[in-house]
Amino acid sequence: MGNLVNLQKLHLHVNGIIGYIPISLCNASKMIVLSVGANNLTGPVPATLGKSMPFLRLLQMSENALSGGLDFIASLANCKDLNAFDVMTNQFEGVLPDACGNLSMNLQYFQVFDNHISEKIPAGLGNSSNLISLDLSSNELRGTIPRTLWRLKKLQAMYLGSNRLTGSIPSDIGLMTNLAEIFFADNEFSGQIPDPLGNISRLQKLDLAENKLSSSIPLSLWNLTGLIQLYLSQNRFEGLLPPQMAKLKAIGYIDLRSNRLSGNISSALGELQSITYLDLSIIPSMAKFLNSLVDYSMWNI
Repeated sequence: MGNLVNLQKLHLHVNGIIGYIPISLCNASKMIVLSVGANNLTGPVPATLGKSMPFLRLLQMSENALSGGLDFIASLANCKDLNAFDVMTNQFEGVLPDACGNLSMNLQYFQVFDNHISEKIPAGLGNSSNLISLDLSSNELRGTIPRTLWRLKKLQAMYLGSNRLTGSIPSDIGLMTNLAEIFFADNEFSGQIPDPLGNISRLQKLDLAENKLSSSIPLSLWNLTGLIQLYLSQNRFEGLLPPQMAKLKAIGYIDLRSNRLSGNISSALGELQSITYLDLSIIPSMAKFLNSLVDYSMWNI
């Protein structure tokens, strides 16, 4: 393959290929698309990959057994048209290098889901101002969310779940008005849900389950009329569910189990005609809720 110096697009997805990525592949200096996902590739990625492929736009290596560090990301700063970086479901370890901040301004997709990446999220990721999807979930990341990420105003999907992230969810999240999906579940976030989160009018899926969030659920959350799925289970939320819940006309899935909600749960839940799944397990006021429903036989639960 090292002799294919004019090769521009290489698609080898789902072929059962076994072995390493050969260093000779770097001879394909005109490469635009390199897609080798869903194989059995192992070992490290050549450190000079990006330096040798300056025209690379799509790098897709997901669902393999690639290992080692992500130091090769530094070489991708040479790829000025890079649009998508996808190394999901591999065995990469170590840290996300600071060089993430030097990637192409055309980058829209940065996917590192399901690896063994540790330490902090690099602040430089906030430089990728055209990002649409950021997936760092199912790793071993620690620390707080860097404030620079709230610069990513074009972001539509933000997946940081299943890590060890701490601190509060800052009010700046309300500036991310293009977000449709937020997945922060299974971390150690604490404090309140920030009120400005209710400004994200395009939000369809919000998953904050399995954290240490507390206080009452802000009224602004019920202004998210396009919300389809809401996961707030296994936190420390208190207080009542208000009549404003009835605004969630599109909601199909609500999971509030294992919280500290109390009092009469609003009969507004009975007005949610689109709901197909409702979990209120391990909530002290559950019995009162059942009595407050006008007609729950219409629900497909």
